[in-house]
Amino acid sequence: MRLENKNFETGLVTRVEDQTVKRGGFTGGLNWIIKGDRVELRQGYSLVGTHIDGVGKVNGLGVGLENDNSEVLFRARGTKLEYSTDGDTYTEIGSDILYNENTSIIPFNSICGNYVIISSPNLAHIYAVNTEAPDNYVDILEETTALGKAGWFNIVDQSMFQFGRLNDSTTPYRSHKYAGTSTLVSAESVDTGDGGKTYSGTLAFKSGNARAFCFAVTFDTADAANTEVFNDNRDGTLTGDAGGTGTINYATGAFTLAFFAVVALAEDITSTYSWHDMAVDGITDFSSTATRVANEGISFRQPVGGDIHAMVSYRGVVYAFHETSIYSIETTDDVSFQNKIFRENFGCSSWGGIKSTGDGIYFINNSISSQPFLAKLSFENISGEVLPENLSSKLDLSNYDYSKAKVWEHGDRILFTGYNSLSDENNRMFVLDKVWNAWFAPQDLFVNAFADFGSALIVGDSITNNTWKLDDGFADYNSSISNTLLFTDDNLDADRLKRLHYLNVDGYIAKAQNVKVFARLDCGDRVELGTIEGDADYVQAGNSKSIGGSMIGSNPIGGRTSSVDVYCYNARFNVTSLIGKFERIQLEFEAQDVGHIEITRIDFNDFRLKEQKQPYKYRKQPIK
Repeated sequence: MRLENKNFETGLVTRVEDQTVKRGGFTGGLNWIIKGDRVELRQGYSLVGTHIDGVGKVNGLGVGLENDNSEVLFRARGTKLEYSTDGDTYTEIGSDILYNENTSIIPFNSICGNYVIISSPNLAHIYAVNTEAPDNYVDILEETTALGKAGWFNIVDQSMFQFGRLNDSTTPYRSHKYAGTSTLVSAESVDTGDGGKTYSGTLAFKSGNARAFCFAVTFDTADAANTEVFNDNRDGTLTGDAGGTGTINYATGAFTLAFFAVVALAEDITSTYSWHDMAVDGITDFSSTATRVANEGISFRQPVGGDIHAMVSYRGVVYAFHETSIYSIETTDDVSFQNKIFRENFGCSSWGGIKSTGDGIYFINNSISSQPFLAKLSFENISGEVLPENLSSKLDLSNYDYSKAKVWEHGDRILFTGYNSLSDENNRMFVLDKVWNAWFAPQDLFVNAFADFGSALIVGDSITNNTWKLDDGFADYNSSISNTLLFTDDNLDADRLKRLHYLNVDGYIAKAQNVKVFARLDCGDRVELGTIEGDADYVQAGNSKSIGGSMIGSNPIGGRTSSVDVYCYNARFNVTSLIGKFERIQLEFEAQDVGHIEITRIDFNDFRLKEQKQPYKYRKQPIK
C-alpha cells in the first residue's frame, strides 16, 4: 500500500491529542512555518545597526514620515531615544532623555509638519520630534492642562487618548482635537547685510515658547540689487528663487542662508513664518472650559476591570482595554458620549498586547490567566455587531506568560509574544497565517517591540539593546536556527499493525543544509531514519529556484540581500531494517546546518498491513 501527503495547510495544533490532528498538520516543534502546500524552516534574522553588548531591552519602536514619505525609524532602549534614516546607523536624540520602561512612539502628521510623539508613565514628559530635524526634541507637555502627568497614549482622529497615568491608571483622558492652530509672524528681522552671501541665526518664536515648532518659513531681503526669496521645502531645506540655498530647524528655529549674490551693508533680512504649540488647542491640551464644548479635553471614568493597557479605534468607536474588561466610547457630536462596559471577562494585562488593524482589533485575552487566547474584535455581518472571536482555539497556550506580550500585524500574519519557564522576558513568538488560518510552530525569538520599516519587519530585543530584521537570510545572526518539527501521530488510515518499507520525502534544500529524519512508533522513543543531505545524488542540481527575493521583509537594509538558490530533492529511505511493526507512526524533522529546507511531499511507500493486534510492547498481563 502507498499513502502520500502534499497538503500542509493545517499548521500547528496542540489543543487535542496528536493522533486526532489531520494528516499534514504538526503537533509540536520550533521554528518551522507553513506555506499551504509545503512546510519550511523559518528564515533567520540579521542585526540592524551596530551590535550593542550586554543586557538590556528595547522598550519601543516607531516609524515617522518625512515630507517626501521617506521613513525614519525611532528606537527607545533603556533611557536612550535614537533614530535611523537607513536602518543601520542610529543617532541618539538628546542624552538619556527617557525612562527605562515600555514607551509609546506614535507618528503624528499634520498641516504643521510631520512628527513622532514619545511618552511613558514615569517619564513626566511628552516629547515631540519633527522628522525633518530628528536630532532635536521638544517637550510638549503643559503641566497645567495635563495635570502634570504623562502616560502611554494613542492618537485617534487628531486627538491624543492618554492612559496609564500613575495617579489614575483606570481613567482615559482625551485631549483637544487638533485644529492646526498657529501664529503667523510677518517680516521678522533676523539679520542685516554685511556685504557677504552667508548668514545664520535663530527665529525669535522659540524664546517666547519652548514648546513651539515653526513651519512654512520664508526669508527675504530688502536689498534692491538682491531680492532673492527663500521658500521652505518642508523638509528642513530652503531654496532661493535666484539659486541660493539654506536650512531651517523647525524645532529650534536655527537657520542658515547662502544667497546667490551678496547682500549689501545694513540691508534688512527678514523672515515670515508660522509657529504652533501642541499644548494650545492641540494634542497635549487636555483642558476644557467650565461648560465643556466640542473638541475640548475630556476624561472618562472607567472603574471596572483594572488598569488600562490600550486605547484603539475601530469603526468610529474607541475601545479601552483594561485587564479584565473592555469599555467603548462613542459620540456623534463630541459633546454627549456613551462610555460603557463593552465586555467583561475580556481584557489584556500587557501594554502592547493589543493591535488595531483594518480588519479588526487583535489582542491577547488573558483576563482569565489559565485560559489565555488570541482574540479578534471585529464586525460580524450576520449580527451587525462588533464581537470578539477566539483565533487560537487550536493551541494550548496555558504554558506561557503573556504579561509582557506584544501583538503585531505584518502582511498576512498576526504575531504575538510570550515567555515560558526558561525566561522572565519574552522568548517565544507565535505566528498566525491569516490566508491559511493556520499557526506556525513557535519561534524562539526574544521580542519586546515591533515596527514595519519599508517592507521589513523590525523587532526590538527583550533581553538586549539590539534591533533585528526578521526574515532576512538563513541564520540567526550567523548561527544555525534551533529547530524541530513533529507531525501528527498517523495510523496511515488503518487501525492495525503494519510494516513500512520505504519513506520518500520531496522538497527543496540548500547545498549546505542537512536534515535528520526520525520516527516515533506507538508513542515510543524516536528512531533515526536517515538524513536529507543538500549535496546528495538525489538533489537535482538542474532544478533550482531562488529563495529570499520575494519573502516578507525582503527589501535589503544597508545593502544586504538574502536571496539564494535552492535545489529540488527526492530523498528515499529504506526503513525496513530500522523499524518493526507498528500501529501509529509520527515523523520528526530536524535541520542541522545553516540553509533553506522545505518539505513538499511525504510518501509512505510500500507499507503492508499485518495482524490486528496491539503493538507488542502493550501485550502484557491484564490488570488484576
